[in-house]
Amino acid sequence: MGRDEFGRLNLPKDTQVLGSAMFEAIDRAASPQPQPSPDEDLRAELLRRQEVDQAVRLVPTPEHTPELHRRRRTVDEANTDWLHATIRSHGWPGEALVGRDGASAAWLLAQHADHRPDFQRECLDLLAGAVTAGDADPRHGALLEDRVLLAQGLPQVFGTQLIQGPDGTLTPHPLRDPANVESRRAAWGLDPLETYVHQVRESTGR
Repeated sequence: MGRDEFGRLNLPKDTQVLGSAMFEAIDRAASPQPQPSPDEDLRAELLRRQEVDQAVRLVPTPEHTPELHRRRRTVDEANTDWLHATIRSHGWPGEALVGRDGASAAWLLAQHADHRPDFQRECLDLLAGAVTAGDADPRHGALLEDRVLLAQGLPQVFGTQLIQGPDGTLTPHPLRDPANVESRRAAWGLDPLETYVHQVRESTGR
């Protein structure tokens, strides 16, 4: 999908911003800008917190106990507080500052900051800016946008947020303009929806 075709789609404002950012990042890829020196200590802390986040999530369904849910809430609250303080002192931790894996970890912490929706929305705005600067993965912007939209009670755009039915089947939460979801996913570098659902099912054992 090209820039002109994308511009003709009827998409939410946030999605338009992220899409424009993606095309601008592609345009600038041929002429990289000077980047700040990587912060290895910050990167290491992001990766450590990502590991803790995943340790309380990548757990087989039979082991989802009330104690696990309490631990998960504690981890999310601590990570969100830390990310908030980090953004205040460093700005958004983009790839130039903390590397691609560190930037991915920063997105993950924001993705799981559901208990602070205003801050999560702030992270989306900052992440969109990083995508515009070629300093973040557009796919992370898509994932976080869907998360923020659902928190607002609105249909998602990319189908990244799934719900488990009574029979254990994973399906996307309601979608805006479902007929064009595959073209939107392709434009942001996301796998087809069926492939994505299968990947999530395999990774979670559902």
